[in-house]
Amino acid sequence: MKQTPGKWRHTYTVTVNEAETYYIKADRRIGFGQRKIDLYDAHGDTVATIAETSKSTAFLEKIPVVQWFLKTTYTCRSQGERIGAIRVKNSLIQDKLSLQSDDHHLLAYYHTGGRKEDKVSVFESDRQVGMVTKRKKVKWGAHEYSAEFRQGTDWLSAVMVMAITDIAWNNTEFPLNETVQRSGTEAYWGLDRLFGKKPDLSWGSSDSSSEC
Repeated sequence: MKQTPGKWRHTYTVTVNEAETYYIKADRRIGFGQRKIDLYDAHGDTVATIAETSKSTAFLEKIPVVQWFLKTTYTCRSQGERIGAIRVKNSLIQDKLSLQSDDHHLLAYYHTGGRKEDKVSVFESDRQVGMVTKRKKVKWGAHEYSAEFRQGTDWLSAVMVMAITDIAWNNTEFPLNETVQRSGTEAYWGLDRLFGKKPDLSWGSSDSSSEC
């Protein structure tokens, strides 16, 4: 997943298995509006929409200390039908999110890398099914991620997890601003490496998988 720099909306290109291409566009947080994220296919047709449910989130995330413990809920829709919900929970120890749909329940945990790359491990039924890696170098405020998911993982859920990873935890609201403000101070203290859930870095070595 690659972010396009200099766009008014957060804009990303996602390539699945080097074959299928999708585009993500998300509103920047200007003022106190609710955030909306759109996922498009290669033809420009809307595949899914992720919309923030609370009107207070934009206000609360600007309050020091409160933002470290903030919980945000998004409703996911496809073709006008509700297909699930994403809940993001900030924490001093470790940020995490859950994606709940009729058929899938994914849990994702943020792992700060210190001088190495940050990662997000993704679990389903207590089994690790994916790993998202954030490239360390940021150019012109544009972030880049690589991801690997176990074969059979719902691709739409995987792409939505990747989108929320950057938009909720790593984004800046003004184009070309390279100073990334993480949501919690664990980004600086590395408390997740001491007390948080640990990823299995070799989980995909013997499993068939798909890449984003």
